This record gives sequence, structure tokens and C-alpha cells, in this order.
Amino acid sequence: MLNTDLFKFPFISEVWGTSSDWVMVLVTGITAYFLWRTLRSQTTVQNLQQDLHRIEVERFIKDQNLKMSIVIFQPDIVKQGDNIINYIFRVEVKPMNGGCKNLKATLKLKNGNIIWIEKLNPHRISYQSTNDPFTLKFRGEIEKKYFLQVDDVVYVEIEFENLLGYRFTQKSYCPFSITGMFGQSNSDPIFLPN
Repeated sequence: MLNTDLFKFPFISEVWGTSSDWVMVLVTGITAYFLWRTLRSQTTVQNLQQDLHRIEVERFIKDQNLKMSIVIFQPDIVKQGDNIINYIFRVEVKPMNGGCKNLKATLKLKNGNIIWIEKLNPHRISYQSTNDPFTLKFRGEIEKKYFLQVDDVVYVEIEFENLLGYRFTQKSYCPFSITGMFGQSNSDPIFLPN
């Protein structure tokens, strides 16, 4: 095995190749190294562009934030028995800065940590145009002893989409006192990621 031309010095060009062959190998190696660095740099730039795109999408969604005006009215007593009250809560909803679609509303009546009424007849509305108020009616039946006691709070939660299809939720609550409902409060809409 040691009698081969591979280990003879000076190197034999028929075995080892000419200097131009070696220069070609060297240039190919250097080119491969710089191609690898270029691709790594492009990957970094693409990751940064994806982050910037995500930030721009969030900014755009925030700019498209649809706010609702929610007003909860005193409940109407429909029928009152010895222990049971049938009632209707009316809630007026008005899109403030754009139309909405796929609206779903729920109502809760809560005293402390106890929820007396939850998700009464959830309303679903497929489309509502800009600035046109609409009324939701929540019908329910409850034992008289639980109906609107002092310190009860009426909550309305609305989940909806703006016209571009981005989903939001907004809450409103109204405390109850001996004299009736008072102090309406609306939260800002919260974006719901898909």
C-alpha cells in the first residue's frame, strides 16, 4: 500500500491534480461558506419581518377596535307569583364606530360571589349597521328572594366581530340599590385572538 503514487513527493499531478484544480476546490469552499452566511442572514431578516408584520397586524386590529354603547334598563316584571318572578331585562346596544356582525350577548345577575342568573337566552345577531341602536330582551324566571337584592350587579357581556371579521368582547355592569339601577359602566372592547 505504501508503494502507491499518492504519497510520493513532489506530488504527481496525475494523482493529485493540478494547481488549477486545487484553486477550484478552494473557491468552491469559500463560495459555500459565504452562501451559508447569506442564507443565515436572510433567515434572521425574515424572522424580523415576521415580527414587524405581527406588530402591524396588532396595530391595525387596535385601530379597527369597535366600541359599543351598552345601556341596561330597569327590568320589567311580566308576571309575579307567590315565589316566582317572570321578568324581562332590556339592554340597548349601539355600535359607536362601525358595524358589527355575529353578535352574541349574555346577561348575569350576581350577588357577591353567587351568580343567580347566567347566560339567559343568549342573543345572536348576524349583522348590525353603524350607529343603529338595537334592543336585546332577556327573559327569565327566578325565585322572588333572589331577584335584585341590594348589592346585586347586572352584567352584560357582548361578543362580536367587526366588519373585517376580528372578534372582540365588551362588558357592561350596573349595580342595583334600593332605589333601583344606578351607575352604568362600560369596559373597553378586548380583542379575542382566533
